[in-house]
Amino acid sequence: MTPILQKSAALCNARRPIILIGPGASLAIPECMELAKRTGAALVTTPDAKSLIDESSPYAGGNYSFGATNRTRAIVAGADFVLAVGTSLPRFATDKGGLDGRKVPVLQIIEDSMDQALLPDDVIVASIAEALGGFVSLQSEAHRPPWITSLSWAPECVAHSKGGLMHPSDAVWALYEALPTPARIYCDITSAALHVLRLPLGPTNRLSLQIEKSACMGTALGKAIGGRFKNDTPTLVVVGDWGMLMSLSELHTLACSPMPGFLVACLSNFGGAMIRSGVREQRIDVPSSVHSWESPRFAIVAKGLGVHALTVRTPRDLYRAARAGLRAQYPVFIDMIVDPDAEIPGAGERFDDLSRCS
Repeated sequence: MTPILQKSAALCNARRPIILIGPGASLAIPECMELAKRTGAALVTTPDAKSLIDESSPYAGGNYSFGATNRTRAIVAGADFVLAVGTSLPRFATDKGGLDGRKVPVLQIIEDSMDQALLPDDVIVASIAEALGGFVSLQSEAHRPPWITSLSWAPECVAHSKGGLMHPSDAVWALYEALPTPARIYCDITSAALHVLRLPLGPTNRLSLQIEKSACMGTALGKAIGGRFKNDTPTLVVVGDWGMLMSLSELHTLACSPMPGFLVACLSNFGGAMIRSGVREQRIDVPSSVHSWESPRFAIVAKGLGVHALTVRTPRDLYRAARAGLRAQYPVFIDMIVDPDAEIPGAGERFDDLSRCS
């Protein structure tokens, strides 16, 4: 624990610390919460760790950076110390915590490393729970109020369904409102993920998303089916239409599996939503036919494979269908027809990040 004693001063002296939680800290959440209460730190998660903490807590700062809200970005921008636990800080998932180019001390705690001798001084390899327990023991037992309560940020631009087309954010919120408690949500790395990551999830409604070690479409449904064989928790799978094209064989598996309370919701927006967003960001005049096409009628495909399926076009109908589907005694598929030109939250930041990597 010597490195912890040596590194504790920065955390003790910080006025605006954040604890950046990755999936590797899943068994150390109580220690994270206690350390936040004793230091006033904001609890921010990577996308893969979304829902590990109770986001109704006053110390909760949201998810960063893929799909981050303006509030979370303001929290990270205002931090004067970052304690990163259980995350390797990959650029795609965290953009190094959004701290590139800023002189903010970052201390990282990870469970293992291929070669500890090559690690920099700001990385500690130790049991995360024990390391955090060491930090807690060095703090006063008195609880500090979260520093983020005095923070201000630009409000989000809110867009809703119009002209007979369902806005994807309205669709995702309708799914969220239909969720029972507890429930498990599985999501692909598509534009759907950027909407789902903005939901106020917590330990009772857990999200399964994988960005830190890979970022691939077409994996959510297979992973959800495997997860459901282990438990009978109601399950929601949210995929984009391009991702759905990679999961048709899994639909057949689902048709052969009597799983009650298993809902697959496909966000159909003629495919390539992120590509269209990137084209807009670059201000390139490219015909939509180059990067979009008519989405397959997935409900018809699902029915052909033996899955109960339907198509919805309004948030009200979606809420009713999702609520019924999550309580049905068999798997249900919903094809959600959404506005193909709707803005994607955070897509601009994602494009900028990928541009820096190229």
